Amino acid sequence: MFYWWIFEALEHVAVFLFDAAAKVSHHGHDGACDDDFYDRISRRYSVILLVIFTMLVSTKQYVGEPIACFCPAHFTGTHVEYTNNICWVSNSYFVSFDRLLPKYPDPKTEQFIYFYQYVPFILVTQAVFFYIPSLIWSTLNTKSGYDLGMLVTQARITDTYTSDIRETSVQYLARYIDRILEYHRQKRIEYFDQLRSIKYSTFLSFLIRNDHMTMCDNHLMWSFLLTKILYLLNALGQLYLLNLFLGNDYHMYGFAVIRSLFRGNNENWTVIQRFELQMKGKTRTYLCNFAVRNLADNIHTYTVQCSLPINLFNEKIFLIIWFWLYFTTLFTLFGFIYWIISFFYPKFYKSNLIRYLSSMKRINIHHFPEDPF
Repeated sequence: MFYWWIFEALEHVAVFLFDAAAKVSHHGHDGACDDDFYDRISRRYSVILLVIFTMLVSTKQYVGEPIACFCPAHFTGTHVEYTNNICWVSNSYFVSFDRLLPKYPDPKTEQFIYFYQYVPFILVTQAVFFYIPSLIWSTLNTKSGYDLGMLVTQARITDTYTSDIRETSVQYLARYIDRILEYHRQKRIEYFDQLRSIKYSTFLSFLIRNDHMTMCDNHLMWSFLLTKILYLLNALGQLYLLNLFLGNDYHMYGFAVIRSLFRGNNENWTVIQRFELQMKGKTRTYLCNFAVRNLADNIHTYTVQCSLPINLFNEKIFLIIWFWLYFTTLFTLFGFIYWIISFFYPKFYKSNLIRYLSSMKRINIHHFPEDPF
């Protein structure tokens, strides 16, 4: 009965995660694609990867045997099952074979193993944080007055229309954008008039006279850059917290593993302190204490030796995640720099626009004026 309940719960979790991953993966295909590839690395591909890992780890934990304890000979099958379960939910600890077993292990002196039970929840939390900037971006661009979903969708499908319908559709989009720009221009003029009616600082006067407020008033641009910053902070923060969580004293964990593999140090390639106390490759076994109350309030305390096979699985998963976070951070940083240059260096985005129009055969670049803007 218990195992049937476990399988049923896992089925519901799997359906939920598959559904969530499907919605994330289809966002930007069937719907509007209002972000770029650098954002989709975090918002789509990272979420899908973490959801897959969550399902794999959850299956290993609740269907497989995540822990195996060496029990006394007089233990029956139910005793062994209880021992494995109690040691799984308890924090195991390590004592080297050249030391005597402590009667009461002290967390200050013994090396305890924590958090391996919570790996699926950690992975789900990571996936949620990767998706949060996308929700913020959707909220911000909605408040900007632009219906980006409609604009992008219509712009993408114009090439499928006939020439007459395409021309009408493009004119409709142009009028729509023009009305929004005119609305923001009028609001900006009203705001400037209010500022002129009061005493404002020299710096504010400089901004108004030099049209810098046009850039400052571009809600959509600043929202987009803010979202880029959030994606970057999320990737950097998760990379830092992952190193902190794994218990390493440095932030080049993945490259240290690769270096160890190339040196042929196969027994000691993992350096994850949180999941495996490597102890120079000497052991992968741990100790677990638990008490059993019998009749007449007789309490028997047992110390058993256990291994955590699931930690070998977790090590490989977090190694992949470490490299994924590292390269996601680099790609996100590159995307942020690219858009900073695009927004604040006019010649860059003008040349890109001309190149795009030329490649789409909208203009002849040789007959295009040198300064059309």
